Amino acid sequence: MSTFTYTVQINATPEKVFAHITEFANHGKWYDFPWRIERISQGAMAAGSQFRSHGDDPFGKDNPNEITVTEYQSPARFCFTCKDLRFPTPTRHEYTLKAQDGGTFVERKFMSESPFPMNIIIPYIIEPLQGRPANLRAMNRIKSLVEGK
Repeated sequence: MSTFTYTVQINATPEKVFAHITEFANHGKWYDFPWRIERISQGAMAAGSQFRSHGDDPFGKDNPNEITVTEYQSPARFCFTCKDLRFPTPTRHEYTLKAQDGGTFVERKFMSESPFPMNIIIPYIIEPLQGRPANLRAMNRIKSLVEGK
């Protein structure tokens, strides 16, 4: 399994950062490509909540995902899986928040278990050339949005 980690320090409380990250409608503000979300399950956000996202990939093609929240521990941890209909296994997304230096340290882990040849292509080509820069931009956009900049 490939695991990629991205971090950012945000000058806001863990509660404020957690509220922003766990509102899926905000995720479209972070990404480089158009993205939208629809809620599938009813009730308050919790482990088990389900969503469907639609995001354009780098080639402008709609990419639907089935999303299931797997952990919701306010204000410290938020995790979900995404089932991209083009791939056989879901990806896992983990956000861990820690109070630090008067703000919040956010660590995001993206985990993917891809079959050959994607298990080689993703970590050695896609992630360093496209994934890492895009995810670092997204982390900095979260920082800017939460800090109100």
